[in-house]
Amino acid sequence: MSQTSCLKKIKTTATLGLVVQVSLIVVLVGEIGWAQGLLKELTTEGVEFRSGVKVVLPPPTLLGQLSDEQLKQAKIQLSGNDGWEKFSRDSVVAPVTIKLEYVTDKEGGRIGHNVHSAFVVHTKLESLADKDLMQQIFGKAESSDAAGMHFVELAETDLKAAGIDVPAKDERAETKLTYSQVEFTLLEKIRLSGVMRIERTVTPNSTIICWLLDPRFAKQDKLRGAWVKTGSDADEPQAYSGWGGYLNVTRVSQSPETLVIESRMLLHELPEWFSASNFVRSKLPLAIQEGARNFRRKLK
Repeated sequence: MSQTSCLKKIKTTATLGLVVQVSLIVVLVGEIGWAQGLLKELTTEGVEFRSGVKVVLPPPTLLGQLSDEQLKQAKIQLSGNDGWEKFSRDSVVAPVTIKLEYVTDKEGGRIGHNVHSAFVVHTKLESLADKDLMQQIFGKAESSDAAGMHFVELAETDLKAAGIDVPAKDERAETKLTYSQVEFTLLEKIRLSGVMRIERTVTPNSTIICWLLDPRFAKQDKLRGAWVKTGSDADEPQAYSGWGGYLNVTRVSQSPETLVIESRMLLHELPEWFSASNFVRSKLPLAIQEGARNFRRKLK
């Protein structure tokens, strides 16, 4: 059986699955008040791909104080066909669950991707730095020309110019909000840039990092969301929006050093990128699997 599970878009009709999902949402709202800030925006309002098209993400699968039955069902959802024992083993090549769904408009045309992945690492939650987690999502850029993500925190003057309040800098706060100018190369083909709103929430058993390409900078040429094909320096970057998600690192209660890393990402794909081919769908699972393995190697 393949170590990576790639599932096509399906309609979930199982009553048990619906009950479990609802019960998890109740726990999240009641126990830690997850419906706040950027996570609330992603899971209730969604990410806008273009005018009139918004996509909402479900909440993290593991979060809050779960009952034994809820934890059991969550493990089944995360591990898929591999089963929890195989999925959670301490190995660089342990399975990575990856589910890709197309995002479509009202006419059924494909306009993007909904990417869900999960895997297990064995380390202390406190040992994972924010920088390492963000690099796990997007990859590490070794140079200004390399693939991966570059981050530069935005100056207060830029935030004020966009009419955005400057986030308070309180190191003791459970939730921290930052704005960074980013540049990311997608599968070595498309370079995305703009201002990313990043919100980190830390609890005793989890770290959640939410992120969204912020559309409020659309009128500022140097900061607006934009895309351009790599290797085409003569081309002018074109406007871009519709990119966000979250990463949730959760300690499994029975095993303090067994951490589940779950990521959900929404990505607006423009037809100019790959001529409406299946390039992203064919390449992204391999990139995610390799990223998970490299992350595990770093922890060894």
